[in-house]
Order: sequence, then structure tokens, then C-alpha cells
Amino acid sequence: MLRVLPVNKTGGAESMARAETLHFLNTGIQDVIYLYSPQKSKGLSLLHGILKLLKALRNDNYTLIVSSLWPVVPVIFLCRVILWPRHFQWIHFVHSETFFSKFDFLFNYLAIRFANGVLCDSSASAALVRGYRQSMPLEIVRPVMKIGNYPLAQKNISNSFNFITWGRIKYGKNIDYGIRLVSELVARGGDASLIVVGPDEDKLMPWLNQVSIDHNVSDRIKFFGQMSHDEIYKAATNCNYFIVTSTHEGLCIALTEAMQLGLLPVVTLVGGIREYCIDGKNCIEVNLLNVPLTAERLIRLSAHDRNIIVASAINTFDDSHDYVRNYFNVLKKMSKKSL
Repeated sequence: MLRVLPVNKTGGAESMARAETLHFLNTGIQDVIYLYSPQKSKGLSLLHGILKLLKALRNDNYTLIVSSLWPVVPVIFLCRVILWPRHFQWIHFVHSETFFSKFDFLFNYLAIRFANGVLCDSSASAALVRGYRQSMPLEIVRPVMKIGNYPLAQKNISNSFNFITWGRIKYGKNIDYGIRLVSELVARGGDASLIVVGPDEDKLMPWLNQVSIDHNVSDRIKFFGQMSHDEIYKAATNCNYFIVTSTHEGLCIALTEAMQLGLLPVVTLVGGIREYCIDGKNCIEVNLLNVPLTAERLIRLSAHDRNIIVASAINTFDDSHDYVRNYFNVLKKMSKKSL
């Protein structure tokens, strides 16, 4: 079995692939291949990706390919044509509730139409897939992974709002709203700060730094760049809130980790997040249309109510099964259906 992704970077799909290939269950079952080389030109990188996948399929006789993200799709189609009539099963993994560009729509649509089956990370992404193809093997595998024994985040102290978020810095993640929330809390007497962990994929840092200056909180916003999971979890122990201000999300793996660490989620209820977060029970919803209202709500939240929400957040995934085990079991079932 071969797992195919565009590049090895920070992101939900890549985190899932790393978990799959490092898990003790993967004793030679699945290999992973990253097609594109960021240091090469787009044309050379595409050619390199085609040759790399062709070589792997020819030499190692894989019978099942699991792909993620649209740049992989055209390469798989080309390899199917070149290697015809050699047959391999193809499962495509969808990680979002929406398409982000014309290319994202086109190639994910083609994958949904012509792959032997589709995996989805949430009911929201499954609803997207069913809008384009009903009669097909389709399974949901939620990427909830146990994070091990790490210290819980610091207790929620009145008027102390130490936010952290990790993942990719991109448009649609709306990091600027997190900065604005910090500013609104400070204006109301709160001691607020924000740590942002992750690579700047859309070159937003100059603009985000200016936003923090414009809102008089530049000394309270820290950008840590890319960090290992151990480093992230250690940094999280000095915080008490995790913030997600995204317009669109899949399941949001980072949020599932933060909840297990004891951080109080302050989130937009979008995509897969809606499936496990309930406003006032295990999270506080961010109102992107009225950030001051969210700040007022956090200021008024009692220590007792904060602790109840945190306890509920920690317990949210108590009954969740191991993602990798579910992943392999579902693939076995789907490959039998599509044979």
C-alpha cells in the first residue's frame, strides 16, 4: 500500500500520514511518498513527481494507493494511463468541508468521480463528497490521536488570557482576529497574550505584525515558527486558551490535541469542529462579526464555569478509538468493496 502526498510539510494531512507510517500497526503495510520538490521549478517538480510515482508503482507492485490533496491527483491519472492495463485500487482522502481554489475543486472533483473510494476526516467533508457522487464506497475516519502523557495546561486564572494556536499561518485561518481579541481583552483590563506556532505559508507575517502594532499589542503577540510536537505541548503548558478563528476547517487535529492538554477552546464552529464542540459546554464560540462581544463574554466567564468547560473539553475524546487502527480497518473494508 502506498500513501501519496504533495510535499512533506506542516498540515493535517501530513500529520495523519506521519502517524500512519510510524504507528506500530504499520509493519511494512504502508509506504509514504511525497511527490513534489519545493526547491525545483513547477514544471520540473511535476516531472519529478510523475517519475517518482511511476518508479514506485513499477518496482514495488503496490495494489492500493491512498492520496491526499489536489496536486497529487493529476499525477495519479497520468500514471494510470501510462501503466495501463496494470490495475491498482485508488482511495482519495478529503480533509476539508470546502474547496479553496479552482484547481482544488477540479482535481478533487475528478478524484471523487473516478477513485475507487473516498475517505473523509469528518461528516462535513463527507457531505461535500456526497454532493458530487452518491454511489461509491465512502468512509469517515476522524483523525483523533492520543497525545500521550503531557502535563495539563495552567489553570484558568481570572483575567489571565494566555492564548496559543498551532498549525499553518494562512489566509482563512484569520490569525488577525486572534490579535484583535487580545487587544479587546487588554482594553477591558485583561492580561492577554497570543503565541502563534507554525510556518508562514502565505507570507502574512509583515501584515500580522502591523495588525498587532495597529492594535497596540505587539509586545503581547509572539510568532514561534515551526516547532516539534514536544516543543508545542511544552509551550502549551504555560497557556490556558487555544484559539481557532478559521473560516473553514476539517476536523482540526490541533484543536483535538489542545483539548486533551486542558486548554479552553475559543473557536469558530465550522467544518468538522461542529461535530465535537458545543458552545458553552466544551468551548466558547468566537464571533468573528463581533470580536468585542467575545471579549466581553470571556471577561465575564467565572473561574467555576471556565473549569467546567475545560474538564468537558478534556473528556471530549475519552471514548475515541485510535485513528491509525480505524484507518487501516476502514481501508481493508473499502478495498474489498471496490474489488
